[in-house]
Amino acid sequence: MAVIGAGGISIARADVSPGQVQVASVAATTTLNEALPDGGDSEIVKAAILKSDQDKYAGDTSHQGLSGSSTLQDVAAEQLIVKITTNLDSYAALEKVADQFSGLVVNNQQNFDSAEMTAITQAFLANRTTGTELAALGFSNDGVTTADLATLLQTIDEANSAATIKYLLLNRNPITDFSSWVTFKSTAATKDKIAGLNADVLKNPDGQPISTGITLAPQMLKDGIIELPFTELNEFNGTFLTSSTDNVVSGLKFYNQATNHDDIDQAAQLDSENVSGVDQALQSEVISSQKDFPYWSNMVGIDETHKKINLSTYDVLFYDQEQIYQTNTNAPEVNSYVEDCQNQGYTFKYPDLQERTTPPNGEHLFIAHVPAGAKQVQIRVLTEALGNTATYTQIYTIPIKLEPTTPTAFNHAESSSSSADSATIDTKPVAKVKLVYATKKIGLYQHPDFTKTTRQRWYSQQPRVHRPMFKVTGEAASKQGTPRYLVKDVNRESKTYGKTGYITKRATYVTPAYYAKAPAKVTIIAPKGVNAYRRVALTGKVKHYRQGQVLPIVGITQHHLTTRFQLQDGTYVTANKKLVQSGRLPMVKKVAAKTKINRYQDVNLKRQSKVFRKGTQIAVLGYDFSTHGAQRYRVAGGYVTANPKLVKVIK
Repeated sequence: MAVIGAGGISIARADVSPGQVQVASVAATTTLNEALPDGGDSEIVKAAILKSDQDKYAGDTSHQGLSGSSTLQDVAAEQLIVKITTNLDSYAALEKVADQFSGLVVNNQQNFDSAEMTAITQAFLANRTTGTELAALGFSNDGVTTADLATLLQTIDEANSAATIKYLLLNRNPITDFSSWVTFKSTAATKDKIAGLNADVLKNPDGQPISTGITLAPQMLKDGIIELPFTELNEFNGTFLTSSTDNVVSGLKFYNQATNHDDIDQAAQLDSENVSGVDQALQSEVISSQKDFPYWSNMVGIDETHKKINLSTYDVLFYDQEQIYQTNTNAPEVNSYVEDCQNQGYTFKYPDLQERTTPPNGEHLFIAHVPAGAKQVQIRVLTEALGNTATYTQIYTIPIKLEPTTPTAFNHAESSSSSADSATIDTKPVAKVKLVYATKKIGLYQHPDFTKTTRQRWYSQQPRVHRPMFKVTGEAASKQGTPRYLVKDVNRESKTYGKTGYITKRATYVTPAYYAKAPAKVTIIAPKGVNAYRRVALTGKVKHYRQGQVLPIVGITQHHLTTRFQLQDGTYVTANKKLVQSGRLPMVKKVAAKTKINRYQDVNLKRQSKVFRKGTQIAVLGYDFSTHGAQRYRVAGGYVTANPKLVKVIK
């Protein structure tokens, strides 16, 4: 499709690649009547602009309101969210003025294709030279497919717009695979360009709910139970979860069957209390799950007297029940708590109701009560955003393999690899010694074949600032060919400090601990801050930077196994990812107590020093984490909880 300028007004062309889009602004003094004369699609677009203005100022008698004689400059000043819900024959009129809106929603279009969506998106993002946040870009009930989603995200990436988008709205479309969105939010260069995706109530063109999604590798069925590694699911990609921290607060929710749950998938309005004007304007577009889900401790039976923990329903879906579950899988507080209980001699009840002295694999989802002869099962993963809004629902189809001759159900983490044998370990030195840290729970083993016998210890998953770090000195492989690192524990606080052993080489579990390239800026994340030095060896202290400060970076320098960032004044700071993070990170400055809370002298909240009444506003100086990975806010005189159930962030 090519849209040619009319009346001297140049607009976007959709027959060029996204990176080459050419858009010229319509003169700001042009009136609506001049840009959008009466008749046809122009009149529909003009009416939508005027209605958006009326809706925004409904009940405000002091507002004069826009009219056909208002200029495009007047329209831009109102920061309108314009909604087009009538089918357009052509989108040329809309593309003329799309860059004047704060938000654009184009719904219910017939014969809508990817080229038209690209052209509208390019026009909407054109001439955005300031880093403002646009309210929304939406194409709901427009027949947007999986391929269209990928194209749309590429268009937004390549638009070179300084503005970001709060909501990308793609509800009621036949999208079956959100892998492109996971990649978009997992990539440093793109993750901040869109705050949140809202794509639920997914339907085929005939109006029927979609029933297909991503098909996973076949999984083994044993005694009616499938044990699925969470790493098989895109939504549990560590980078994706990290990038979605500001959006995803309730975690991921599973449904045991890929049926249409009308109590979830409905076009519900946002609660009008305590939401922004943007959210109010989009009430009919942002879909709410309207469900509260239990915290993990309410799903785990803890008997401290007899040292027993009932994990028979935690991280478990029952095939024959229409139940909904919240999962806190791989949450540091859960894994650390279970690990501590194991060290104290607790027994654990499994989904098969048997008790064992070791816990189930905390990185696996158990699907129980699967009937004999089943060929496949389906689950739905709902990722939620702030305010319990449904972000999107991904269906996964899991083919079933035949039962093996050796047990596989309820494997412990060490049993996924074969046991060690007496063969000579073929360990090769690495070309370049490096430092890595663990992003998930991993074990340190005496042998490349990981077994309970060869395991020296577990390292639980930790927040970034406390992740365990290792010096890689060699590489090996298990007898199945699975690659391993030969490492040395370099964590001074570790009980295995200085010991050597083997860890996994999987990139989803370990990653370089130091930056290799210099970003434009970094934020200090170390609770105690970092120092700047005159020399690359980090000697000759010049200045201290506190947690939350943002530093412009001009270069990066290698120093032995590490790297250093050079600042504008020529000084050096560490490039350790545990201490600094690329980009500008938002910092909480103040919180309000939702209920009575305590202040403690220590980050583990053991020594109480003060009580704050409900409603008390508390200045936040920084943040840190407990031994088990729970976040705390550092305040004057100590620490308070960062649990969103107990405190509310004040922006």
